[in-house]
Amino acid sequence: LAEFKDKSADPVMGWRWHGPLVREEKNCLGQTIEYHYDAAGAREHPWFDVANTKVIVVGDSYTNGDEVSDGEAFPARLSPLLGVSVANHGVGGYDPTQSLLNLQENISRYPQARVVVMAIMYENLYRMVNSYRPVLYTASSDYTLKPYMAGGQIVPHPGSQVFDSLEQFRAVAEPAFD
Repeated sequence: LAEFKDKSADPVMGWRWHGPLVREEKNCLGQTIEYHYDAAGAREHPWFDVANTKVIVVGDSYTNGDEVSDGEAFPARLSPLLGVSVANHGVGGYDPTQSLLNLQENISRYPQARVVVMAIMYENLYRMVNSYRPVLYTASSDYTLKPYMAGGQIVPHPGSQVFDSLEQFRAVAEPAFD
């Protein structure tokens, strides 16, 4: 729990990469991939320029570019095709609610932005059906509480205090799962 709190817990979205950060993971071919993130959690790539970003992309692991290098994620590939800077705010496991909150939190960093793309995959709909991600994705972290939609309204994440202790986490999580 302490490691999750330090590295990726977020009181609004549930989790995200806190930067500046370089992390390494092996892809499905066994190759080590480096992921570079700026202070706001945007995945960096050779054509990324915060001050001149015209397009912001939010979404899940597909948007983030899991298993590919920084310059191979689809938002990075859009930059040279469009001739503009594209910000990649994809986060693995995010549903559309989290993507929207991520956009709302970060859009002011990009005063030149003119287009927003919310990349939604079919599996994101499953994430919308459940209140909390671990109910559906048991291989994920045990601590991934998140905001969700209920009755047409966003029900917020229980906040940063939920990560203060395992007892506090369980006190919030168990009734929510019920």
